[in-house]
Amino acid sequence: MKNEKLRNAESEIQKSVKELVYSDSAFKISEIKALVKAKELTLNIKYPYSINDILSQTQESFMEDKFLPLDKRKELLTEIEKAKIPLPITAKIQKAEEDKSWLDLSKLLMMIISVILSGLGIAGSFLKFKSEKDKQDEIDNSIQDITIEYNYNGSGYEFEKGIIEILSKDKSINNLIQTENSYGVDVIFEANNKKYYVEIKYLNRSKVGLNTIHRIINSIKDKEGIVWLIYNTQLTGLVASEIVKFNRESKIKIKPIKVISPEELKNRLPELLKA
Repeated sequence: MKNEKLRNAESEIQKSVKELVYSDSAFKISEIKALVKAKELTLNIKYPYSINDILSQTQESFMEDKFLPLDKRKELLTEIEKAKIPLPITAKIQKAEEDKSWLDLSKLLMMIISVILSGLGIAGSFLKFKSEKDKQDEIDNSIQDITIEYNYNGSGYEFEKGIIEILSKDKSINNLIQTENSYGVDVIFEANNKKYYVEIKYLNRSKVGLNTIHRIINSIKDKEGIVWLIYNTQLTGLVASEIVKFNRESKIKIKPIKVISPEELKNRLPELLKA
């Protein structure tokens, strides 16, 4: 309502000032001040524009009156300009400083916004590049895994056998069970009143891929406890992200454990069981 009052007052004052200027080139500033004061009293508001602001608005309004000849409009603009109240020197300096300060602030804000937008663009491009790279890495890893990896008859078998022997001989571990290959994990046991599910993955050169993590997740749905993913190489980027996402949303947690040999797991086992 207040804004509407101001708009109406501005429109009425501008019309009155235009009428004064057009009918009498020798109009007085006191007449405009009287108009403003009358509006303030009538509407019970404080008019926000100065006399010079009102005159500038009147100049703009005259220029929009295309029905007036251009020469007449220029003449009216000149008369209005002459009537403007000159600013004191101190006021001019202050206004110039305010304008400069505002300009400097605007430049600073634009620089900050540009830096932020550039940063967001770079971050977006990096995330997109990383996502595409992780996907390609997963594809390449799957191809490598299918063609040349995982030999259970050799090192893989010995690695898994050694891990299971160490777990079975630890006195703090109870009820150790080796599962079938189709179950999704290799070993289940209990320790410190917790249930553990263990998947053992030995690879020659490729990384642990999505197939492995999806098989584990499917096998432990609706279960409670801790999952150990024991492996000897690396996780692909997508697998690492999948584990983080799963742990954030599920009660049962997956803990990746990289060991080069069964002996390394034996040394770390007491610490792992305490965690």
